[in-house]
Amino acid sequence: MQKKSHAKTLEKIADAVRRARSILTVSHANPDGDNLGSQAALVLAARKAGKKAVVALQDPLPHRLAFMAGPAATVSPARLEKLADACDLIVVLDTCSLSQLESFAGAISRRKEKTIVMDHHSMPEAIGRLRLIDPGAAATGMLVMELLDRLGWPIEGPIVQALAGAILTDTGWLRFSNTGLAAILAVARLVEKGLNPHRLYDQIFQSDRPHRIRLMTRMLDGMELHCSGRLAVMTISRRDFADTGATRDETENLINEAMRIAGVEIAALLVEGDGRIRVSLRSRRKVDVAEMARSLGGGGHVRASGAKLQMPLDQARQLVIQTCRKALK
Repeated sequence: MQKKSHAKTLEKIADAVRRARSILTVSHANPDGDNLGSQAALVLAARKAGKKAVVALQDPLPHRLAFMAGPAATVSPARLEKLADACDLIVVLDTCSLSQLESFAGAISRRKEKTIVMDHHSMPEAIGRLRLIDPGAAATGMLVMELLDRLGWPIEGPIVQALAGAILTDTGWLRFSNTGLAAILAVARLVEKGLNPHRLYDQIFQSDRPHRIRLMTRMLDGMELHCSGRLAVMTISRRDFADTGATRDETENLINEAMRIAGVEIAALLVEGDGRIRVSLRSRRKVDVAEMARSLGGGGHVRASGAKLQMPLDQARQLVIQTCRKALK
């Protein structure tokens, strides 16, 4: 997004937030660090400014991220309808796709006039009357941080931790390819405001349950290498969850284990759910997995994307392998 257009849209969003007495934030299903951190930061800041504000989740909080979610609560689609009716403004964060809103999509699409969107993914849909979509931003948390500055709302206390969690998890602790100077400076600023990166890392990445480690062991034990070692494919079945006692939220970031292998250009992880297969894709430096994900009905970033397939696990696995093979030709 060009700087002038970005600034103009940001000011319009800031004005909408200033005028709103009550705010509801929502994001994509299967909440991650950017999803939760962005929502928590905005809602905590809005409450501090004297507004009523609520974070509505459609899935349970991930175990490792629950501490930074602040005011987040899981609600049913019926409850969301009531919350959406009662609020002045709905803010959709970290997604610009109705399909990613899943069970919340209907309620949001019916309230376009009081909905705004802030996201850094590259597949915007006609959600909301105002949309700030900036694929150049390292995380949606960066956009929320800009918004808070524009509003003149202080970034302090738990808001610092929420923004840091959003930015640092989506940049792989400032080591993924989406890390730029802006992200580094933003984190430096948060450190000045009291952030302890070591403590935050320990809370997020060194607090796993044994169940997650057992699940990871199963996943890696079944990993397959294709295309002369350039493609790593892993699966997690319902049986794997049952045998290890792990939960679906504990699959977050497991796909990155395959990227530790020299020569792997694409990693794919397929997770079996109730009637659907969640596909995660990662690439090292050459392949646009966002384009691959779009061909499967999903989307995301150039180096990190995903999709959901309604078919048996083995069939989905074959489809993903075929799609990856084409991309590696």
